[in-house]
Formats: sequence, C-alpha cells, structure tokens
Amino acid sequence: MYSLTFRSLCGRLSAAVLLGLAFLLSSTPSRAELTMCGTNQTTDLVNTDNPTIKYGTVSVNNDQDGNIYLTYTITAPRLMTASQWGIWASPADVPLNLNNSPQVGSFPYKATHSPSLATYTATVPLPAPFQIGDTLIIVARANLSDGRVGWAFGIRPDYWVHAFYFEYTVKPCTPPPPDGGFRTQTQGGWGTTCHGNNPGCYRDQNFEGTFPNGLTIGLPANNRSATFTTSLAIDQFLPAGGTPGILAQNYLNPTSTSAGVLAGQVVALTLSVGFDLNDPDFSSSSTNLKDLVVVAVGNACYGLTVAQVLEIANKVLGGDTTTGFSPSTINGCVTKINENYVDGAIDNGYLGLP
Repeated sequence: MYSLTFRSLCGRLSAAVLLGLAFLLSSTPSRAELTMCGTNQTTDLVNTDNPTIKYGTVSVNNDQDGNIYLTYTITAPRLMTASQWGIWASPADVPLNLNNSPQVGSFPYKATHSPSLATYTATVPLPAPFQIGDTLIIVARANLSDGRVGWAFGIRPDYWVHAFYFEYTVKPCTPPPPDGGFRTQTQGGWGTTCHGNNPGCYRDQNFEGTFPNGLTIGLPANNRSATFTTSLAIDQFLPAGGTPGILAQNYLNPTSTSAGVLAGQVVALTLSVGFDLNDPDFSSSSTNLKDLVVVAVGNACYGLTVAQVLEIANKVLGGDTTTGFSPSTINGCVTKINENYVDGAIDNGYLGLP
C-alpha cells in the first residue's frame, strides 16, 4: 500500500478537485504513441444488484511516466452519458454516504459526455512519490443512455452497498519481446498426431528431453495421480473430456481418467510450462510462462501466478480439499491459461507480467 506521504498527497489532490483546482482529465493520445506497461487489466461494468447483468468493461493500465489510463467500453446499444471514478490507497479512504454507498459527488474524477460515448479513456498523472508496485483502490461508475448505472466489478466490503472496488498494482515497464511473446497450447493442440510442423511434432521432438522421468499430474503420495512416460501416451490421452473431477487412483499412461477434462487441461499446461522452461526457443519472451499472473479482475484465480494455478490444480486432482477451489473452478482457470497465447499468435488478456 501507499506510504503516509502518498496518502496525504491523495488527500490534497481530492481537496483540490473539490475546490475546482488541479484537476486533469483528458482523452489519451494514440496507443501507438504510448509505452504501456504490460497488458490491460480489465473487469466488467455491471449492475450492482445483479452483477450477471453486464453493460461493458472497464480496463486500466499505466505508462512508463507514471500515468494511469482508465478506459470505459460500453456494449451497444447503450452509450455512456457520464463517468465518475477515483483512486485511493485503501477501501477505508473511499468517501461513503449515510447508507454506506460510495459518495459519487466526492469522487475526484468526473466527466459528462455529450454527445454520449461508446468508449472513453481518461488519463490521470499520479502525484510523487510514485512507486512501482503500489496497489491502487479504484472505484469506477458510469451513467448510461437508458438511465441505468454500471459499476466496475470487483470486491464489495461487507459494509458497502450498491458498489464495488477493484485493485490495480502499478506495473513496471519492461520492453516487449521483439518478435512475439508467450506461447501456450490447448489440450487439443498438444493432443494432435505429428504432421508437418504442428504442436504434436514439437511434443514428439521435445517430450523426452523435457520430461525424462515422465509427466505426472495429481498427488502420487495420495494415490491420486496420472503419469505419462512417452509422447505417444500424451497423444493417446489428449484431448480429455468429461466433467472436471479428481483422480481416483494412480494411473500409468491412461487413455482416460476419473478427473475428466481437468486432467487434460492440467496435462496441457504442464507441457507448456515444462517446454517453456526447457527450450529457450519455445517462445520469444525472456519471462517464463510460469511467472505470469492472472490479471482478469473478478476471476477466481485473479492475482495468482501460472505456477500457483498449476500447483492448486494438481492438489485438486490429488484430492486435497484445503485449496478452496472446486474441480470446476480451477478447470476454468487452467483452460483460460491454455487458451491465452495459442501458437504464440494471440493474447486474450487473461495473463499479464508480474
């Protein structure tokens, strides 16, 4: 969190805004002109009484100069008529009204949009002393053209009503990899039979060197694991289907297991993480896949590294009930990781730099 000095600066900034002084809120220059720090962190803009009702998204990022960029994107046919948001050091600093809802009138950043907008990006320079790694509390709200109000989804304290906040950690800017980035494969990709230069060929060529003792998922000590000793065994197992579950025994080169699709997704992620660590040419990034972080706000695995997600998934497969994750929930996280950088050609924004 912020130091006391930063808190006091935030307080002075808010006071100045209330006096109509020192308030900067502007449309950003072209993204091509900016050096953004990693991928955007995005959350849904939702109805607070029923968060399954979504009106669009809110995303946030920072640049190398210490500016925060917050972007509203509204789903048609609605448009945005006004926006209000604020940055604080902790939820306790967010001003509340008498019914314990955030006091929108005291938000430091407000804008009226006439004509109404489908997308809008605001820029706010953070005051000194700016610290890489500081965690911001952001509350963001939008008035919509049909009279509805949306709030950026995140965390709702027990004493709050009708609102959420989300956390954003200010990221260091690291140069992007020169020719691509990270790579993952779906379980279907790793399950292909070698043909041409497909993922199945890469698996055949690199499995033994990367997994000399075989690839194991689950917890062997709990007698709930699956071990694959050859690339052919992987080929015959993937893709796995069925309801996510736990492993019922120790399997050796199975073609199916009691864990359903979860076993297949964990095998696929284990392959990607292992190949990435063993082969510098697996992807063009110098950052390891295992060290990337889930940046999708509101996701069950938000804030966890890929390595931590994989560890939890193996514990769930092994029957460990202390993780707090169900087979279905952790399967969703592993699946999104596997789908995030397929063939090194896409980035779905689920992961970001640590």
